[in-house]
This record gives sequence, C-alpha cells and structure tokens, in this order.
Amino acid sequence: RDKGPFKEERLFMTVYDVQLWCQMPGCCHPLLDGDYELKQPKKWLVKLKPWLSVLLESLKYVELATAVTGGFISKAAQKAVKNKIGVMEKVVGLIPDSDERVKESDISEQYRTPAKVGGADLRVVSKLLDNLDDSHFWGGLSKTTSPEGDILWLCPEHYKVFDPGLPDLNVKK
Repeated sequence: RDKGPFKEERLFMTVYDVQLWCQMPGCCHPLLDGDYELKQPKKWLVKLKPWLSVLLESLKYVELATAVTGGFISKAAQKAVKNKIGVMEKVVGLIPDSDERVKESDISEQYRTPAKVGGADLRVVSKLLDNLDDSHFWGGLSKTTSPEGDILWLCPEHYKVFDPGLPDLNVKK
C-alpha cells in the first residue's frame, strides 16, 4: 500500500494489496471488488512464497498476451499491471525461506500452474482468503468447472457463460 518506490527494508512493515482476478480463459482481469489489505505480511508471505512464484510466472504470460494481442485493457492499465508485477518480483525475491511455509516440493507437479491448482495444495491460500474475507464474498467470484475439467473462479459476467441460470418462465408471448 506504500505508494512510493519499493523499499527492501519495509518488506514486512508494509500493508499489501491482495488483488483477486477472474480466471476466464483468454480474458483474465482484476475484479473491481476483489482487493483486500494484507496486514500481517510476514506471516503470510513466508507461507505463500511458492504460490507467489507460480502466480508471478502466470501473470507474466497474461502481461505478454495482452501486449501482443492489444488485449482488452487500456495502455494505462497494462502499464499498471507491469509495474505491479515488477514490485511482486522484488517482493518474492526477498521473502526468506521457512520450514513453516508450503515447500515447492510439496506442490504436486500437475498443479504448477494456477489453472491446475486444487485440493490439499490450496489450504494455505484458502486460509489466507478466509482470513481476509470471512464473508467469503471474494470479489463476487464464483467457482465453476470448464468443459476441459479445470476449476475456474469467475466474475459474475463470465460465470454466465458456463451457467446461464434458470429460464424466465414469466415471459409473455
């Protein structure tokens, strides 16, 4: 949340923003109501270091795809995402290892990308989200399964693609 340049000495004293994203294939985007304050950064950053590394790699692909295709977001938003990824790279590089965190070797090989993450491997992430949002609103995200069998967390608009809802039976002919 520190608006100035990133400072290593403030790594664990800074309040961080956790931004949730819609995982719609080909149209990933941040949620308007999906940002939370992480006020105990050391406790969570150390535990989440492997996941942050995987997420960082994924976000680099989103950034690249957006730049190549012209994407669905403005140039200003592209620049903001690029800057946030740069800060995230610095943060992840400075997080110390700990026996308490989930070890990268504990993450199943098949779950190395965010689209494939599931089951017991997500307990730490789930615990963090519960801690940040005890109402479980999570920016309005809904869980669904794609035709390929991947679990996706989607915004209300993209969720309609997979679940159009019940038909309106009160339509007059």
